[in-house]
Amino acid sequence: MKVTETLRTSTAGTSQPGDRSHHEAKFTKVFDGRKRSNRGLWKRNDRFYAQLTVFDHITGKNRVQRICLLDIGEPVGNVAQAVAVMEALRTKRRDTGLDAQQVTKRADAQRVAGRDLPP
Repeated sequence: MKVTETLRTSTAGTSQPGDRSHHEAKFTKVFDGRKRSNRGLWKRNDRFYAQLTVFDHITGKNRVQRICLLDIGEPVGNVAQAVAVMEALRTKRRDTGLDAQQVTKRADAQRVAGRDLPP
């Protein structure tokens, strides 16, 4: 072994393919083909989100919320679909009003859906 080399006995600090990252997933702006940002459109973990102002009945105030964009119950797959679904949400908000979606814990959501949780 050369003097400049060191013997590595542990694998701490080295990353292997498939290791999970310990940082949070971040929202990133979505850009179109001309590198212009789409207003109110965000992406996080391969899902698209629309950032809209919605009315919260609990507080009686408007609030900004990021809403996951779904097309027939499935997440949208590309920017064109995301823009179309976001425009449909904006139209719904303008016509009938869009209420704030309440975030529920996983356990509560599964109990409401009629599924039992594993112990």
